[in-house]
Amino acid sequence: VDKVFSIFPFEQDFYRQYDYSVDYVGNPLVEQVKLHKANPNFLVANKLDTRPMIALLPGSRIQEVKQILPVMLSVVDTLSMYQFVVAAIEDIPAELYEEANRKKGVHVIYDQTYDVLTYAHAAVVASGTATLEIALFCIPQVVVYKTDRITYMLARWLVKLPYISLVNILVGERIVCELVQYGYNTAALLKALRSIIADSHYREAQLAAYNQIRQMLGDHHTSREIARLMIKYLHVNS
Repeated sequence: VDKVFSIFPFEQDFYRQYDYSVDYVGNPLVEQVKLHKANPNFLVANKLDTRPMIALLPGSRIQEVKQILPVMLSVVDTLSMYQFVVAAIEDIPAELYEEANRKKGVHVIYDQTYDVLTYAHAAVVASGTATLEIALFCIPQVVVYKTDRITYMLARWLVKLPYISLVNILVGERIVCELVQYGYNTAALLKALRSIIADSHYREAQLAAYNQIRQMLGDHHTSREIARLMIKYLHVNS
């Protein structure tokens, strides 16, 4: 490797200790979220009412949706004063969303995640890139994850990070609640959700941390910056 373009600031120090040449170019999600134009007819087009919306993002892989979505749906009846929207993906088999489609108070909306987040009051999200996207939309969130027992035990053995969500990793402390494996259940999710929808102090703490993350990532035009640096380094080496 001759040159590394990193998308997180902390990656610079990590790679440099192994003598890699690194440029931080900003994170492309910042650019994507900033460029998103919300659909003003989103609520009407999807037959959503005036209740506050809780977004459910159960992941982008079949096994994630199988393991994670049922627990998300288990809190719906208790929180009937909210409407729930599952940010679904066309690439996932439709039968995995059948339970959500049958459940009163739940809407399944395909491939409109950014519009879902634009109008959401809170979110429950499978750990992954979406945790950062939600932070950039300034939506208080609960991060969850569940997998099969063997994969979980292997991950615990291999992964030494204290957190699983990008938000907590970037800030370096537990800003958003993480419910993982056996700790991810209906009672725990209800408690965590109530904290972010009813506790104004907790909500504000998350939003303040989101602002810290935005400042940390910067306001780069990432794609242009990468192209500019590629031309620069290719020209120097030609």
